[in-house]
Amino acid sequence: MTKGMFKERLMEIARRQKSVNDFSRKCGISNSLMISYLNGKSLPGLENLLKMAAAAQVSVQWLASGLGPVAADAEMLKSGRQREEAARRLAMVEKWVEGARVLAGQRISPNLLRDIHSFAYLNNLGQEQTADLVLKWGSAGRQDRSLDYELLRQVVRTVEELLEEACVMLPLEKKADIIALVYESSLGDGTGAIDKTRALKLINLAR
Repeated sequence: MTKGMFKERLMEIARRQKSVNDFSRKCGISNSLMISYLNGKSLPGLENLLKMAAAAQVSVQWLASGLGPVAADAEMLKSGRQREEAARRLAMVEKWVEGARVLAGQRISPNLLRDIHSFAYLNNLGQEQTADLVLKWGSAGRQDRSLDYELLRQVVRTVEELLEEACVMLPLEKKADIIALVYESSLGDGTGAIDKTRALKLINLAR
């Protein structure tokens, strides 16, 4: 990737934006660094290249080399949106957990916080449900929680394996629903056994 060629392609996509400042914000890159790229004074690393391609919805290959189609692949854009939504959702859950923890005046270990974040995120809990979870797990015994969490990990692993075997890609929210339903049924069973047949039926219904 030569500086001149990259500079021209970057300038082309920057012109489609409201302003250089706006494009920099979309990319999560400082305005001064973006101007340095546009002026051909420096070249981006892989991380910033990916950010710029995603923000402008262009192919990373085209932006980096000028080869291939300009437009980003539809599946890549879909995956990018899913990752962004997942990151937003996780940040929201973390904010809810911290707010509930502070409000309750509880000191919770880092390991337990990760458990709470994972459970609330995977089960798509709302703010009130997440707050209830913080209160319940913050005051309950760690032994009871670890058993539930281990079952949850097994369910997540099982659902991921079944999706891979079936060559099925599902939106994050549908996958979370399946994990929650299989987890709840496994708890209700009393044996802790995971019903793969039920999980497969849910996957097929969600296609």
